[in-house]
Amino acid sequence: MGRAKQHIVVGDESMGQAAIAIGHECCEIVVVAGPADAMQAQQCVADLPEHTGMGPLAGIEAVLASGLASRWLIIPCDMPGLDACALQQLLDVEDPVACLGNPQAAEDRLQLPLAIDATLLRSVREFLKSDRRSIGAWLESVDARIVMQAEAFQAQNVNAPEDLPGGS
Repeated sequence: MGRAKQHIVVGDESMGQAAIAIGHECCEIVVVAGPADAMQAQQCVADLPEHTGMGPLAGIEAVLASGLASRWLIIPCDMPGLDACALQQLLDVEDPVACLGNPQAAEDRLQLPLAIDATLLRSVREFLKSDRRSIGAWLESVDARIVMQAEAFQAQNVNAPEDLPGGS
């Protein structure tokens, strides 16, 4: 997209600001998985040195290892259709990891968002150490619980300008 997704403006705020705002609706502690300058005026948790640059799963590892909370809601900044209601349903589940179902295939999990216990740090770390990076493959390996089917608009991922609301 030519620049970091968290800085892309949709409506009157950046996608990163929107994800942080929805996080505050559901959680007491909100951090950004990324380098110290990923989002200004927000606590950031950088990838651990051994897995720097290994993608979103490395960011999840870093957040779990931070010790700031025992359960986390992982919210991607590039899914502007997510709402607090769906995210709260993930948090309300007591399973160690919970995710939304893919609206196009009921048996498939969306990789993000997800609720995850910090107790799964070892599992995430071992997965990364085996040089695997896919959140989806990791979710399958731990048999993550699908809490509810996401609506199509909630599952829309922004990967190109034409994916943006009103994009061309």
